[in-house]
Order: sequence, then C-alpha cells, then structure tokens
Amino acid sequence: AGLTQHNVLAKARQTVGALGFSAGGHCSAALPFAHLFGFTVTLIAPMSSGSRVTTMARFNPLAAVELLRTGGITEIFGVPASFAAILTVIERSGGSLESPSLRLSGCGGAVLPLEIQERWFDATGLELRQGYGLTEASPVCLFNRVSMPNQRGTLGIAFPGCEISIRDAELHTELPDGTPGEICIRGETVSRGYVRNGDSGLRVRDGWLGSGDRGVKDANGIVTFLGLIKDMFTRNGFNVYPKEIERVVGEMPAVR
Repeated sequence: AGLTQHNVLAKARQTVGALGFSAGGHCSAALPFAHLFGFTVTLIAPMSSGSRVTTMARFNPLAAVELLRTGGITEIFGVPASFAAILTVIERSGGSLESPSLRLSGCGGAVLPLEIQERWFDATGLELRQGYGLTEASPVCLFNRVSMPNQRGTLGIAFPGCEISIRDAELHTELPDGTPGEICIRGETVSRGYVRNGDSGLRVRDGWLGSGDRGVKDANGIVTFLGLIKDMFTRNGFNVYPKEIERVVGEMPAVR
C-alpha cells in the first residue's frame, strides 16, 4: 500500500491524541519499524510528542521485562504473542510486575485473546488495551482509548480523525447498530492505492475503504471483531496468504 507523508503524519497526530503521548514519556519500541504498527505507534507518534523511545534490536521477553521494571517505561505496545511471552517470564518469576511508571499497554496486529487481557491485568494491575488497523489506513483505526474504561474483547472506538462504518458486502449501505457487516474506514489516512497496481484491488466506495474484516458496532460506537472476509490472516502481526502457503506446500517433494 502506498502511503504519503501526509497519511503518516496525520496518523501520528491521531495517535498522540488517542494514546496520550506527551513530552517526558518513554515508549518501549519492541515492534519492527518495517511493520507499520511499530513505525507509527512506537516511533513517529511518540517522537513527535517529545517522548523518549527505547528500541530493541530483536524482541526478547526477558529484556522487555527488565526494561519495564527498571527503565522508566511509560508505554509498551506489541502483538498478542509478545504479551504472552512477557507474561510467561513474569509468571515464572513470581507472578507480578512492579512497574510504577507504566501507564499504557496496547496490543494490535492480531486478535487478542481475552485470557491474555485477564492475565495481564492480574500481573500488572494495568489494562491491556486492544486496537485495530490495516496498512491501507496507516494503520490504526480503532482503539480502547486511555480516557475511557477498557472494553475487554473489543477493538474499541474510532481513532480521532477516523470514521468507522459497518456496511454491507458492496460497501453501499451502512448497517444498523448491532448488525454484523464489513468494517469500513474513511479519513485522511486512507491510502490512495498500491505501489504496483494503483487503486486496482483497493475496495473503496464513496470514500469508504473496505477492510475485508467482519465486525459489529454497538450504540456507543464500540466495535467487536467477528472474523475475516478477505483471503488472508495474521500471525504474530504479519499478513499470511493461504495461496502463498499452498504454493510453498506444492513445491515440497512429498506433495503431489
């Protein structure tokens, strides 16, 4: 997906507002910057607010726990697998984490199991807040904001500057609250197209970008993820395409 500097900087402004980054903060950047989640949420947004950013060459749960305990970290973000690994370290070393400076822990990139949210709260006393996004929208569009009670098991509400709509299969009609449909996004952070194919394959109608994901929105604007429409799934925050798996399996000598 081709993203402009305007797309990325607009998303950085939205992220600062939704996540409460400020000067004096200290963000743990354990996500790869080649992944848009890591690039915007743990680099561009905190730095634009004057926050300190501490990077990790490669994610290591032991190092992450030590940094949380002694490094003055105020925000940490990751995918479900990284929080599960951190929890394993915490639980093996006593079951709780003392990190007085930590104010926000956020998760995205894949569906977050409710069980991990519950274990994280038990270990840290802090809610693990889930968000949602896609590369074509720069990426985060929904989040359980710090200014509101965390709604476990949901994707939260629309980011500032993002419009979220649950629409029918043709993206033509907005569906009533409580009715499942496709999660659609509109706003200044939506990509204009792909590097090689332009807007071919970019599902947009009346400015609404179809995500390829199913969801349902309640009367308060809180969205819950229901599954995939598109032929793609995520693993540890990275996109995996079944057709690519089929191609690789088909090259194995034992497979006819």
